[in-house]
Amino acid sequence: FYSYMMTQKTVTDYDEAGNMLMTTNRYGYDDYGYIKTIETDDSGGNVRRKTFSYVHELNVSEPYISMQTLNVSSPVSEETDWIVINGVSKQLACLKNNYLLKDGLSPWEGFVYTNRVPVVNSVEYSMEGLPLEERAVYPVHDAYGNPVYIIKENTFHAVYTWNYFGTDTVC
Repeated sequence: FYSYMMTQKTVTDYDEAGNMLMTTNRYGYDDYGYIKTIETDDSGGNVRRKTFSYVHELNVSEPYISMQTLNVSSPVSEETDWIVINGVSKQLACLKNNYLLKDGLSPWEGFVYTNRVPVVNSVEYSMEGLPLEERAVYPVHDAYGNPVYIIKENTFHAVYTWNYFGTDTVC
């Protein structure tokens, strides 16, 4: 992959007592140049690992096969947080985006794509290795694939209005 991609970043900070606090992030990439892992070491010897799975890795079923055909490979499909204790990884949290295909409009008025637009259909979340639970559902999208109606677990439902070309929210 590309030689200009950041592979490591170290930040040095100081607490109120003047003690040095150092945090080092190491980045791993896949063959497409997308971040695959972020490992964080802190001054206390703790290691946190974040892993990412992308749409192009899930091209075994729809809508992921169609998304790959449309060259839509960058959306994160799954993000997992881990903590490493004595060399053993323990899952802290997992966030998964589920996609579907929706007929969409192009920026040119009245032209309907022959291919369908991938949109996030729902979001699932789990903590500490428990089964994934649905946390948000996006049942309605506009013609540009933007979410119009969002149902989040244990909260109010949200309704969005988008501008004419579907690029910005109006309210």
